[in-house]
Amino acid sequence: LIPSQFLFFDNLRVKDNLTLPIYLAGKSKKEIKTRLEYLLETFSFHDSSGNLDKISLKFLMKKKIKELSNGQKEIV
Repeated sequence: LIPSQFLFFDNLRVKDNLTLPIYLAGKSKKEIKTRLEYLLETFSFHDSSGNLDKISLKFLMKKKIKELSNGQKEIV
């Protein structure tokens, strides 16, 4: 078992935690949006039954980090 350590701002949404480093690096809004879309496309899972929705990054984007389970944090 490998212990996980999460370095997130608990009161921020997943989206904000993911885009904060890009924003602080001085990237444009367009670049931030492009990178975020790439992450969503790469790490959003879907199946016809909808069972994978709760582990999809797209599903988690609006949630605050403190609302996520440890498994969901692993995905982020």
